[in-house]
Amino acid sequence: MTMEDLESKTISTPKQNLAYFPPPLKQIKAGTEPGNVTCTEGLELVLRFSDGDPACIKPSSVEKLIKRGWAIHVLPGYEKNENNNSETFALGSLEVESTDVSYFGNSKGYLAAPTVDGQYPGIIMIHEFWGLNDNIKQMAEKIASHGYVVLAVDLYDG
Repeated sequence: MTMEDLESKTISTPKQNLAYFPPPLKQIKAGTEPGNVTCTEGLELVLRFSDGDPACIKPSSVEKLIKRGWAIHVLPGYEKNENNNSETFALGSLEVESTDVSYFGNSKGYLAAPTVDGQYPGIIMIHEFWGLNDNIKQMAEKIASHGYVVLAVDLYDG
């Protein structure tokens, strides 16, 4: 099967026309990079928690599958490889400002946000066993550079 065979097709149904794409693994086997997988119209792209492979699922199932630990959201710049850690997650295009913060009285954390004014989705980042260290702060900054406000909480000293 060639990439031309996998090109977007339109399926006519009595109700609507849908842009059709083959399942993610067929796209990958045909040479599509995992980060460029496209879902058929009406489906949402997530990653399987167990192996990081992309999956296209109904939007109504996304939250349920994430809560059950089956799926995770796709972050911008995601690349599936053998060493998919914070060092391979590339910086985004936005400049970031970061600072140590206190909240709820005596709780402490690290806040990273784009410097450009605007409304951005928020992420609460929970550190690893070693606490709120430089690695966690760098990850918060990298994610913020993709258009997120990230609060890395300090569960030990905060």
